[in-house]
Amino acid sequence: MKNKTFTINYHVVVILIAIRAHFLNWAQTFLTPTPFIN
Repeated sequence: MKNKTFTINYHVVVILIAIRAHFLNWAQTFLTPTPFIN
């Protein structure tokens, strides 16, 4: 049971890191053109 729980937690952490990295990448892409707009 402990091994299964650890595997689930590991996958959750990986998914959260991937979502965070994707969000930061999207934020950079979205914020980069703002100087041209201003």
